[in-house]
Amino acid sequence: ERNNNIKNQELVESIIPDEKKRDICIEHLVYNTNDGTLYNTINNQQLKLPRTQAMVMEMLVKSSDYYVTKNEICQALWSLDENAATRSYNSLCKRLRDSLESFDGVELVTIKDTAIQLVVSSSAAAVE
Repeated sequence: ERNNNIKNQELVESIIPDEKKRDICIEHLVYNTNDGTLYNTINNQQLKLPRTQAMVMEMLVKSSDYYVTKNEICQALWSLDENAATRSYNSLCKRLRDSLESFDGVELVTIKDTAIQLVVSSSAAAVE
């Protein structure tokens, strides 16, 4: 697995321009924290996320298990009452899930309406 990460990092170095080197690598997925862009190093897919979705994606990729609670997201993004924050959270999760739908090997999973988790599948990335 370590050799795969090294190979992926070398591929990232060749694909992504120098000014975009604030990257977080997970399997074949690379997330650029500077501009909110996801890269798939297997099939060269690229996805630029809107600002709020990019903020949540950064929270996900920086967490140790790619898991962020609803409360953490609501506190980081909004100073709304609980009902408004819940509606905003649900809407944001749906938009982020929709954005990731066409991106190979990446899925956003909702955990009992209390958290979301980023799931990166290396087997799905190989299929084009």
